[in-house]
Amino acid sequence: MMTWSLEMQYQGFSKKHQKKKHLNRICVQATLYLALNYLAVSSLNNETGIYFFILCCINACLPRTEAITSYWDVIYDDLKEIERLNKDSDAKLYTATLSDDSCTELVLRCFLDELNIIVYECGNQTKKEITESHVSHVKINIGLNDSDNNSVPEGCKQCEQFQEEDFATFMESFIKLVSKFFSESKGRTSAHTRSGSRS
Repeated sequence: MMTWSLEMQYQGFSKKHQKKKHLNRICVQATLYLALNYLAVSSLNNETGIYFFILCCINACLPRTEAITSYWDVIYDDLKEIERLNKDSDAKLYTATLSDDSCTELVLRCFLDELNIIVYECGNQTKKEITESHVSHVKINIGLNDSDNNSVPEGCKQCEQFQEEDFATFMESFIKLVSKFFSESKGRTSAHTRSGSRS
């Protein structure tokens, strides 16, 4: 079984981040168009202009590498909205606790499965659709790969073995866990930036 790591969550994208990437790509393409339009006409008649044109074409085909972006802040916002929408819920939910880092994926899967219960228990249709949308964003941004849910690493509990808690306690535990991951990823990103600036 592939173990979950914080880096795996970067595979998911929220709509907000997709729009930002799309806008960045458009800006780059517009800049290249203007540069090529100006230079192509004036310099394609010499060798330097041809080299520049070829390098621009190669650059347009290369995959983009971007700085590590944490989506834990977006997940946190979605969870807060789910909590606000369903504050009157009387659901009892399995509330996982992270006792060992090797159980991280299993704990996150448990929380995500229980979010489905919250959606199921929503009263009116409008609240259900909004909650479902936020739950979907949380799942996408956490970015767990579909894997065999039946295999449990040694020393980890299955979801049903955790204590059942009320909705408020469940959300508080999930938000604390997300906050922990957010602060860890922030610390890693700033450490990476500091070490990169020393080089």
